[in-house]
Amino acid sequence: MKISNIEKIIFIGGNRYGENGPLISFAEIARQQGIGIFVITTPEQSEYPTKSGGSLKGSLEKKNFDYLVTDKLELSFIEEMSNKNTLLFLINCKWIIKSNLIERYNKRIVNYHNSEIPKQKGAACHSWRIMVSEHRSALTIHHVVEEVDEGKAITCQKVEFPEDVKTLKQSYLYIESIEKIFFKNLIKQRYSGNCTDQSSKGFYWPRINTQVNGFIDWNWSAKEIQQFVNAFSDPFDGAGTFVEEDEIRLKEVELDDIDTYFHPFQYGLVYRKIGNNFWVAAAGSGLKVIRYTSDCNMRIRVGKRLFTPAAILERAKKIPR
Repeated sequence: MKISNIEKIIFIGGNRYGENGPLISFAEIARQQGIGIFVITTPEQSEYPTKSGGSLKGSLEKKNFDYLVTDKLELSFIEEMSNKNTLLFLINCKWIIKSNLIERYNKRIVNYHNSEIPKQKGAACHSWRIMVSEHRSALTIHHVVEEVDEGKAITCQKVEFPEDVKTLKQSYLYIESIEKIFFKNLIKQRYSGNCTDQSSKGFYWPRINTQVNGFIDWNWSAKEIQQFVNAFSDPFDGAGTFVEEDEIRLKEVELDDIDTYFHPFQYGLVYRKIGNNFWVAAAGSGLKVIRYTSDCNMRIRVGKRLFTPAAILERAKKIPR
């Protein structure tokens, strides 16, 4: 179907955690163009916090968008809500889309993927990208097929992150304005090009959970630990480790004392503390911890060791389904 023929969009999924977009931003743009809007989201996503405060559900109500919160995505309900000029638009969708829904709506079901495909398929794409210090990505809208992120791209927009955009929150802020223009151009059929063919070699990375997977292995290099902290930082809780029996979440670290050699037995030891900052030995350099959180009133002292038990590291490698 032509985008110009769209009378209604059913958005399926939710916002990014702690952000106002992209679902609400896209819905507002579509409504400004006279397109009818309906939102279907999960109970979990409906309670996601937004940047402006309150939950996604609260924001939908405040902005007078019709919506449904449900555990199951039912074809029969969607058929009741749609006609031949309805587009199903997936954003951060946590459901596996079944073949009957794909067959019923054929080319009228698309997915917004805020990363480059086929290089960055799957979930938590920007966390995975940050871990490997990749500064290039893309915004992509593609057709939905049964295989995750395998549908042909309709349009894409290349994104080059500046060197000072290092964390997850900074990445989201950077693409926020770009994606609004990107979606507006889709509605107005001003398609961008240069999308990579899906037959090219791709990479798929699965969904990750900060509370389960976000734990530091102190055998990693200081740079790898810094990248890991950046990948799990705001809007999430940070990368976890322990001081004695107490869990601590690191949210911002810098490489420091880069000319200093630390023996592996020193890795994780706090060797300096000034004010609220403390320094930890790691492979390749020290780590200056600038921001961290903890549920207890622990006192960080020199000579203490940050460590992560082997059992927790093993559990962290198990990717949630």
